[in-house]
Amino acid sequence: SGHISSPNFPNNYDANRICTWNITVPSGKIIKLTFLNFTLVAGESDDCAGAAADSARVFITNVASHGGKPNDFKTCGQKFPPPVYSEGNFIEVRFESRTGPVNKGFNATFEAIDGHSLCPTDMILNETSGSFSSPFNPRNYPFNQTCSWKIIGKQGYRVELTLPDYNIQRCGGTACSCDYMEVQNSFSDEALPGKLCGTPRFIPIKFYSLHESLRVLFVSDDANMDYDGFGATYKLLNYSPPICPKVAIPLSGSGKISSTNYPKSNYTTFRNCTWHITAPADKIVKFTFTDFVLSECSANPCSDSCSYVELYDGGSTSSPSLGRFCQGSSWNETQLSNGNQMFVMFHPGQTVDRGFEAKYESTTT
Repeated sequence: SGHISSPNFPNNYDANRICTWNITVPSGKIIKLTFLNFTLVAGESDDCAGAAADSARVFITNVASHGGKPNDFKTCGQKFPPPVYSEGNFIEVRFESRTGPVNKGFNATFEAIDGHSLCPTDMILNETSGSFSSPFNPRNYPFNQTCSWKIIGKQGYRVELTLPDYNIQRCGGTACSCDYMEVQNSFSDEALPGKLCGTPRFIPIKFYSLHESLRVLFVSDDANMDYDGFGATYKLLNYSPPICPKVAIPLSGSGKISSTNYPKSNYTTFRNCTWHITAPADKIVKFTFTDFVLSECSANPCSDSCSYVELYDGGSTSSPSLGRFCQGSSWNETQLSNGNQMFVMFHPGQTVDRGFEAKYESTTT
């Protein structure tokens, strides 16, 4: 690792200077070059299109490209270039100031990285927050890539994944049969479940994990196209997501459920939240509230204008009701299903409070 800079940086570089750096890292590694400052001639485009012949510019050779072959790269102006990755274990950086106007120039850092880290297989991300992207983003991604990341939180945590934008080749309509990304074990209000490609209608898009973890898959086919993929950020939440899925969350085994935002703040009145709990065929579902503070309601107790939790003895709201619980109900008794399924619906009323938390498990009695 190290750094390079134009002559005299951060003071103005001199005219008519040519500086060259040959950067080599151990075999098997590639180079990531990151610009920290970049101030050449004002008003010129970053790709040097239309730049005056006497303007300063930076050339970089042996840059990795989406076509899988070494590429040359040059940049002008004052727009920060995105990180540059080498095709192999070396690159050459050349700075030319020529006879035109002078300015502060640039400085950059370089480091040796494992090329496989740009397109990992189930890379584990378990920090409280972080980011990752398709290979070379915001430059064009390569073809024939299959990359995946697993974001894992502590027990009881949820993952919030944010996509500020994405640009992925679309073919096959909504089937996304060429290139795509998929956020698995998650739900979102801005995107339908399944593969994502093309460009989104609304940004940013937020996904929330169903449980403590989610997985992101990115796939590109063998066509050489010009798309820059995606960049994503994530953070772990020690409270329930602020929204719930439009379809019931499937659950099995044992665990906990809670109202939105619990216990950070009051639940939302956005929509009903539903959970479908399934036990093994020879067992039943045991359900116990561990906290229950819903809003007071002066209307008919547990009417639709009030907040309540209703349990059903089966796999949907069409199943027989095991009970509807609102503020003032006796909620601290364990509830048992008669079969191996229980359906839970939380209906937020017109006013809000802290919400509820409950635990569930499979049992024989």
